[in-house]
Amino acid sequence: MNCISFPAESLSPQTGDTLYLDSSFVLSGLALHRNCADLLQAFAGHSMYASPVVWAEVVHVLVRTYVAGDLSKLMVGQAEGLVHAMTAPELMSLWMSGKAREGLLNMKRASDEAMKSPSARLRALLIPYQQSAMGALERFLEASGVSLLSIGPEALRKAKTICEVAPCDTNDALHLAVALTSGCSYAVTKDADWGRVPATLRPVVLQVA
Repeated sequence: MNCISFPAESLSPQTGDTLYLDSSFVLSGLALHRNCADLLQAFAGHSMYASPVVWAEVVHVLVRTYVAGDLSKLMVGQAEGLVHAMTAPELMSLWMSGKAREGLLNMKRASDEAMKSPSARLRALLIPYQQSAMGALERFLEASGVSLLSIGPEALRKAKTICEVAPCDTNDALHLAVALTSGCSYAVTKDADWGRVPATLRPVVLQVA
């Protein structure tokens, strides 16, 4: 069995089964998606892992989401429910000064640009958002019993092989390589099409709807 769709297909965890959780699954878990919670419950007591790639991707997405949300609220004059009520107005003043009102997608683009800005002050204003993102991720990983795996030379070589033989971006290749070289039973994802990667180069893919 190379790929399993959860919860559409039956799944019976066996003693010793281990999970590698990718960034899309962790982000959906943080958003309290029901299927993610059900899967974690089904594997309660089993070893679960993530990698530094997950850490970096999830923190980046959370910061972008937090900043975009705060800027979007301030653009329509809403001061309640901000992630960082003390920081957001100054961030808004520095970055959005002179810009026309834009939608949420443009706010996300603006937050991406703010994260790459050469302005030291602008980047400093992102630190509280980064701290919030890291805190949220740490709490999720701890509550779910997830441990972080390192990315060693063997995983890097395997990721290179995956990229050479399958249409797979670098981060997805790293996810699969870490899961495989660490001996995980399943590589869990929410949205990646990992079934196209040869079964010899990955664990069983557990795709969560």
